Amino acid sequence: MCGVCIPAHEVGGDFYDYFWLAGERRLLCVIVGDVAGKAMRAAMTALMSDGMIFSRAREGGDIEEIMSSLNRAMYEKIGKRQFTALCAMVLDPAGGELRFVNAGLCEPLLRSAAGVEYLASSGSTLPLGARSGTVYERRTVPLHPGDVLVVFSDGVPEALGRSGVQYGYDRPRALLAGRCSPWPAAGLTGLAARVPSPP
Repeated sequence: MCGVCIPAHEVGGDFYDYFWLAGERRLLCVIVGDVAGKAMRAAMTALMSDGMIFSRAREGGDIEEIMSSLNRAMYEKIGKRQFTALCAMVLDPAGGELRFVNAGLCEPLLRSAAGVEYLASSGSTLPLGARSGTVYERRTVPLHPGDVLVVFSDGVPEALGRSGVQYGYDRPRALLAGRCSPWPAAGLTGLAARVPSPP
């Protein structure tokens, strides 16, 4: 597992975290989030969101229940116009399974023996805090040795090159399909190096 966060400003609203679900070293919870807004306000909301997610997830429960509960809490706590796009994943290494809920983040990118595909979500994909009554559904995907899962915020596809053209969604997929070097560290470094830097 490997992660990197490159803010467009000195601070920003993108974040990621990982921890054992409910304190058990059996199910690993991985979250990648992107708070609406820029700079310090987004960074402070990201910090609070990460703390709320960690606290709620450690109580246990299915990932869709955790996300639905978090949505209600964040709607009341953070307020209008300040929502959080977040993909929450639960990895079961022993069972070879990924369970995830995606609330408004870019679709995860999976490379397997069958090829490279973006993983569409089940149910609502509204960001956390956007609407109080949102109920989320999980999707379950089998994982096999050698599979690679890449999760990123919209900072990757929306990054602008010198020509003013966005990096897009096809380039990460092509890079993941064609890269033969070991993941995650080498592959992630390769992806980060190809995404245009913030101006």
